[in-house]
Order: sequence, then structure tokens, then C-alpha cells
Amino acid sequence: MDMADTTPSTPYGAPYFSSVKADNIDPQSNIGAGEDAVPLQDVAGLVRNVGSPGGVAQLDNKAQLYLQGQSALAVTPATPVTSGAAAVPAMLKPLLPMHSDAVVGGQDTPLGDAVKMAAGSVQAAGGDATNTTVTAEGGIVARTPGIRAADNIVVHDYGVGGVSTPSDVAGIIAADAQGAKTGGKILRVAPDVDVLGDASTALAAANHTVILGNKDQRILNAPRRAVHPDHYPSASMFPPTIKARHLTNFLNACIEASKTGGTVRIGVMGDSIDSIATCARTPVDLPWELLCDAVRKAWPNVKIESYNCAIGGMTWNSMNSDDTPPNPWNPGYADYTSWRKYVASLNLDLLLLYSGGNDGRGIDVTAMYDLVQFFEGQSHVPSIIFGVTYQPSLGSSTLDYWDIGIQEGVDFAAQYVRSYALANDYGYLDFGRWHAMCRDGFDPTTISLSRLAPNGTTLLDWGTPFNLAANQDYDFPDVTSVYNVDANYCTDWALTFSLDPLPNVLDFQCSGAQPIWGQPGANPVFVLFNAGDNVVIRIQHPYGGTTDYDTGVPVPTVAAGAAWGLHMGVALKGTQLRISMWSPQSGIPDPSTLEDNMWMEKGFITIFDRHIERCGAPYAPHFSFDGQAYKMAIHSLLVADSTKINPDQQRYKPIVTDNELYEFTDAHGGSDAYHLNSEGTRKILGPVIYAQDWAPDVAAAPQVASVAGRTGAVQLTAADLNPVDGWQNMGNVQAQSIKAGDYIAGAKSVTAWNAPALGEQPTITGSKPTDPIVQQLLAVVTNYGFAKDGTT
Repeated sequence: MDMADTTPSTPYGAPYFSSVKADNIDPQSNIGAGEDAVPLQDVAGLVRNVGSPGGVAQLDNKAQLYLQGQSALAVTPATPVTSGAAAVPAMLKPLLPMHSDAVVGGQDTPLGDAVKMAAGSVQAAGGDATNTTVTAEGGIVARTPGIRAADNIVVHDYGVGGVSTPSDVAGIIAADAQGAKTGGKILRVAPDVDVLGDASTALAAANHTVILGNKDQRILNAPRRAVHPDHYPSASMFPPTIKARHLTNFLNACIEASKTGGTVRIGVMGDSIDSIATCARTPVDLPWELLCDAVRKAWPNVKIESYNCAIGGMTWNSMNSDDTPPNPWNPGYADYTSWRKYVASLNLDLLLLYSGGNDGRGIDVTAMYDLVQFFEGQSHVPSIIFGVTYQPSLGSSTLDYWDIGIQEGVDFAAQYVRSYALANDYGYLDFGRWHAMCRDGFDPTTISLSRLAPNGTTLLDWGTPFNLAANQDYDFPDVTSVYNVDANYCTDWALTFSLDPLPNVLDFQCSGAQPIWGQPGANPVFVLFNAGDNVVIRIQHPYGGTTDYDTGVPVPTVAAGAAWGLHMGVALKGTQLRISMWSPQSGIPDPSTLEDNMWMEKGFITIFDRHIERCGAPYAPHFSFDGQAYKMAIHSLLVADSTKINPDQQRYKPIVTDNELYEFTDAHGGSDAYHLNSEGTRKILGPVIYAQDWAPDVAAAPQVASVAGRTGAVQLTAADLNPVDGWQNMGNVQAQSIKAGDYIAGAKSVTAWNAPALGEQPTITGSKPTDPIVQQLLAVVTNYGFAKDGTT
């Protein structure tokens, strides 16, 4: 309504005004104070008479209040007066001057407090809208903003701000607990917050959720926790790691059995991951049974016998020991006291060897090597494949699985098994790789390196010379990469350097091997400049023995007065070792005249590039020399850590939480520790097994081969083509080659195109010729198999 200026004055200064309706005010309230106080109920009675017939004010013919015959008070909306009808009283809700001591409502709330509560309403800046109801457009249920905000679990609602590690850790734990309570699997992070973490077991146990955000960032000090960007793809299966050449004996057995109705035998020897004690709820969900199922699907018409010889708690050492007895649930076990001898007696055609989780950093690689040699030395040799183990639950206190050191130990052993298979050309099932891709969101085998930034102290500016005293090693410096990887505690690296004078030998370590191996060094690699005319690379195998590789590149000849005796680059990434150097004999100008040439190794020659055996887990790399004093300069140093989530690896958005892989339920089993439940087995182990080609299509191998010459051709046919490698076995034609003295019966003549076939080798008889020309002709005819030399 519009009102003239009728603001009352009081002896107490500016009045309090309330917009509270009269029926919400305590009727015992007074207006004014002291002797001038007027009961509110008296005022209410007067107000009720405003606009009423006979009241203190009436409506005029314009539907306005007429106050004491003086000013008119407009009422909006107006209540019209019609002839023959009584005027409808106007509803007037006045602003009343209130004393600060007045109370309102049935709870005697002081007016001042009521004003403060009104100031915190949804309309006010910083107001609380938690209990305001909102209905989505098109929706039918009104929900409060508080409930709506809980639909997405945002870590900042629980105290994460990227400022304090304790508060961030507590916030993540609280947010994860909310996810566990509600079934929510996703935590979210704002793009401008770098979340802080620690290595505590409490944070490790907060494993019910995956953290997503808008940028790729590792949660510092928490190795396998990270913020995963929403735009990253989910993991996709990598190409098969078991090829036909790895299954030769197994495939031959399957082909023979498919023709004769015979039996093919497959088996596993390993730890509890594949044993019948793996916490499944039915044998058909066991990891080993999934492999058996994959093989039977590949060979549906072949009788497959399977033998699960795995035993819980075992290691490579116990697998190789003749003091370890076989499983009491394996048929015929009582006749053997040696586990490995029992397995050998089964005459398996395919053997899966699986261990690593119980080995850790103490893995006995010599026992692993000896076990392989044992089976390959049997009269019936199986196709041997390996299983690369995966990480245990981050949240498990069992055997301290949640400890970073234990997790690094699993990486240590798993990488060795993977590298042994690659370096020696065995097939393998890389469960550890797929597990990391699905749970942790990164591929530990697909990485790039980050170049360090010189700091002027531990890492001098590129190309700056420094001195090494006699018998002094070059230790990787205490410098951290942009992705928080320490150069002196990394898994992968690349170093480009210059050295003077040219050493007789230098070596570097490939992993942080353990004394249990019985080796003085951590499977080092030696570069020999004193082993002959050419540079030689010597690989010291972790299980003993060495292999020398002649690079074919001459030992550098250092010109008199040259500033450097050697320019070299060494890169160790995953299982790949690449070594390059500049050779003065190559004719390529010395690249060290320009520093930019050096860090990209322009003009260098690659002298070695192979996959080698090495362990995983971070270590402190260093180079050793032959005892002389040296001048050295570093031109480039890059590092990475394949065990910690960061953008150096191929990254993915996780598809499972840690907890859901291992959580024990009566429905699906599980261990809450290392053994997966049946859903975890299906998500992690099953896809790797089924991705392999257990029956490669070799039927398309050529059935006819033609060997053409300048004047003719020989056509080779085979009634029984070997379908494994696609090569024929015909008489003297063996091992994909023709040896001197071999004879091929062909459908075409080798002397003239389309001439009658040469059915047999004729024999040339008579006295041996003395004429040089005739002697040469006889040699050609006999050496090429056209005839036999019968001369005397």
C-alpha cells in the first residue's frame, strides 16, 4: 500500500520496524517502554477496527481509508464499493515500531535474534539454503540443495583445499567414507586444487572410490593415488603377449590330438593366485579355470586334461626346491616327494609358471632360471608361459600389503618376470599391466621420460665439465622432475654424457638387485673398450653368467688434443636398453661443438638396442669406471618412475575401485587382501586370458612353394604341412634351409623352363677331368645338385 509519511517518533530514538504479521507476535508483547508501554493486544484490537463500519476509519467512495476526517490512505489492491453492497473491509498490515526487548513467536525469540536469522536467509549473501526445496524443471519431486549437493561427492566439502596435508588427507578419508556409506564410487576435485597426500596406511585404506577431476595430477606422497581427468579414456586391452611361436609344442599336441583323438594336458605351477585356495565361491570362477575354458573354446574337438598344481604361499625358490612336496589333492602325489618332479611326470603340453607376490624384493631369479631349465630338460617338453602378478589391495593390513615398500617389492618381482619373458622370447600373461590400467589408471609398461632442469649444484648446466676422482662413481643427482620423480630414486632414465679420457670399461646398474641373488652388483651392463677392435656390450645375467655382444663399431680413436675421449648416450626404459655413441671413424663431425647436438645425440651411432632382464621398483642409478680419474659433462638427463601414477605414463580413467576387486562377500568371495573376488577375477584376470590366441589360424600357410631361377623353377609340395610355423618338411629340406648336397625333386626342370621334370640325380662316371674348364663345369653341376660326381 502507499502511505503518507506517518513514521512515528519515540523517545528512544529511531524505532524498530517489524514486517512480522500480527498473528505471529506474542500477544503479551508491549509497544513502547515504561509507563508509555501499550499492550500489543490493545493495538491489535484497534487495527482490526480500521476500515470496518463504525471503526476508527472507514472507506470512502474511492475505496480509500478515511482517517479521522483528514488524509486519505490508499489501499492496494482497493476494495471497490458497489451500490447495494456493504463495503468490504481492507486488510491493513502496518509496520509497527518495536522495542529491542520485544519477543516474537511462541518461543519468545528476541526480536534482535529474529532479525539476525532473517539476515541469514537464502536471499542474503552467504545465506544458508540447505533446506530450501527445489524442483527440477520437468521433475515431480522437490529436493533440498543439501540433498542435491550430496549427489556428487566433492572432496572440498570435506576439507580438501590443497593447502595442508593433514586436512587434505582427512578430507579424502572422510569423502571416501561417504562414498562407502552411500555406494558412490566417484570423488571429484576442482581444477585449481593440487591435492596433498601422504604415505599413511589410513589414506591407503580409503580405497572405496576413484578421484576424478579436470587435470592430471598425482596426489603427492601417495604413490598409487591420483586425480584422473574426466576426458581420459577407459583402459583398452593391449595386443596378445602369447604368440604362436611361444606355443609350438602345445599347438603340435593339439593338432595331433585333433587327428587321432588323443589327449592334450595343460597345467599350472605357482602360488595361491591360481590355486584352489584363492577365495572364489566356485571352482569354475578360479583364474586357472578361466584359462582352461579359453583353451577348450579354442580347441572344442580336442580332449583337454587340466592339472592345477598351484600351492598357496609359494615362491620361485620353493617351486624349484626338491624339498617342496606336491599338493595332496593332486592325483598320484603320494608317489613323489618333489613338487617339480611331480609336475614333470604329468608330461604337460602347456605349463603356466606363476609367482611373484610372495617373492617381492627377495625374488630368487636363479631358482626361476633353474626351474625353467629343469622343465626344458625333460624328455617331454611343454610350452612354457609365465604369469606376471598384480598388486594387492591398497587398503589391506594383511602382511602389510598397504605399505609402499611391500607394493614396490611386488613391482620389483613382477617386472623381472616380465623382462625375463621378453628377453628370452617366452609368452606371458601380463595381469599386472592390466590391473594397473584398470585400477590405478596407468600403463606401467608404456612410459615417456621427463628431462630434468639443472640447478647449478647437484646438476650443473648442460655441458659443464666436472671432475671425478679415481674410483669415484657418477651417482644420479638429487634433482626432481616436473612430475615429482627423483633422479636418484627412479625406475627409468636416459643419460647423455662426455668423458675424458676414453675408459677401458664402464658399467651401470639396471635395477636395485638384492644380495640374495649372490651377485656383487645389480645385474650390471658393461661397455668394454678393451675387448678387441670393436666395442663390446657385456650383459651380466641376474641368475649368473654373462653374454657378450660385439657391436661391430670400432673402439673410438681419439685424436691428439681432443677435448673428449667419449661421447655416449644410455637409455634404460622398461625392459629396453639402448646405447649409442659418437665414433670418430664414422666421418661425422664431432657433435660437441654445439650443445644442442649433444642432448639429441646428433651424429651418434646406435650400438646396442635390446630387451634385457631387470627388476622393477625405483632405485638409485649410478655409473662406475675403471679406477681412473675422469673429466665428465652431462648433456641431458631424463627420468621416470613406472610405479607411481603421473603423466609420464600412458594414462586412463580407472574402471574399478581398489575395494571392489578384493572385498569379501559371501556371494562373491574375496580376501580383502590379495586374492580377488569373483568379480575381480572376471574384470582383471579373465580379459588378459581371453585376449590371447590359443589356436592361431595357421591353416592359411601356403601348400605349394615355387623356387624360381634364371632359367627354370622348382615347385615344392607337401602332403602334410606343419601348421605351427608354416614350413615344410620334405626329405632333405629341413629347418627352412637347403644344405650342400641336398636334392629337391621338383615338377619343373631347373635346366629349361617347362622341360621334363628331373626325377633323379644322374651320376657322372669316368676318369676325373684334368682340364680346368671341365673341372669347373663338373663342380657346378654337382654342387647345384644336377648330378652326382662318380668320376675316379
